[in-house]
This record gives sequence, structure tokens and C-alpha cells, in this order.
Amino acid sequence: MDEWTVVTSLSVLAALAAAVAGPLVRLNGTISRLSAMLEHVLARLDKLEGEDEKLRCRGEQSQRDLGRRIEDQGQRLNRCENRLSLLEQTKGESHGH
Repeated sequence: MDEWTVVTSLSVLAALAAAVAGPLVRLNGTISRLSAMLEHVLARLDKLEGEDEKLRCRGEQSQRDLGRRIEDQGQRLNRCENRLSLLEQTKGESHGH
């Protein structure tokens, strides 16, 4: 092999290395940015899941409170109806005599 063949071969290898190295460097940078974004998204997701759980617990507590209030109002209504019935019976007896 003469020296021009060696120089040409080395030039081709250098060009090939540059052609491969450039995209690899860009790919590595892109992967790093994507990893950072993914970590941020996962952190936000964890936060949102925590807030969702708190809201779900508050909703369940509100449903229990409303259920108790409805039940209390039902009992109160029954007592009022009983008193009205007694008043109507008492009034009917007093008018009947």
C-alpha cells in the first residue's frame, strides 16, 4: 500500500466516525432531555394521585355526612307527622264531645 491509500483510508474512517458521532451526540442529548421530562411528569402524576385520593376521601366523608343528615331529617319528619296525627286526633275528640 502506498501512502495515498493510507491517507485516503484514514480520511474515510474519520468521515465515517464524524458521520456517526454527530447523530449519537444529538441522540444522547435528546434521551437526557426526555429522561428529565419523564421524571417531571412522574413527579406531577404522583402529586395529582395524592390530591385525587384526598378529594376522594373528602367526597366519601361528604356522602356519609349527607346520608346522616337525610336520615336525621327523615326521623324529624316522622316525629312531626306523629305530632300532627296526635293533634288531629285530640282535636277531633274535643269537637266530638
